[in-house]
Amino acid sequence: VLRFTLPSFSSERRMSWILGTAPISPRHIFRAKLLFYGVLFLILGITLGIVNSAILGVSLAVGGEFLVTLAVMIAGITIFGLSLGTLFPNTESDDAEIVSTSLIGLTFTFGALLYGGIGSLLYYRLLSFSDALPAGIFIIVSLALAAGMFIVTMKKLRTFNPFVTEAP
Repeated sequence: VLRFTLPSFSSERRMSWILGTAPISPRHIFRAKLLFYGVLFLILGITLGIVNSAILGVSLAVGGEFLVTLAVMIAGITIFGLSLGTLFPNTESDDAEIVSTSLIGLTFTFGALLYGGIGSLLYYRLLSFSDALPAGIFIIVSLALAAGMFIVTMKKLRTFNPFVTEAP
């Protein structure tokens, strides 16, 4: 997500005129990128999750809980990364490495690490202590935050104009 999804709107710096003259809105482009990256990362993550569960020989119930938690976390991180990259594009560089080490890239990195740590801890509690309530709340909050980021980004893209530079 950090390497490909976050800089996907920022990398269109020199080509932003295409977004302004395209027959489709930037909102449609955002949804298409979200669908592409979301499906790609979900397929990759779920496939690796299934392989991991098979290697560890976990029960079907534990494997299912793992895959649901994994899918929600992948979707949340993907929406978070694409939304941050869209809301705060780096217009100074086309290089994805520079975008990923910018303030927004570092914010995403630390946010994703914190999110992954909390999700992993709550999943551990679910497995170790059969404490399903915190994990369930985490999944609900994750879905709500992802929906919120999506809505905020879609509202911002309503007024997107690549031909107007914002005042500092």
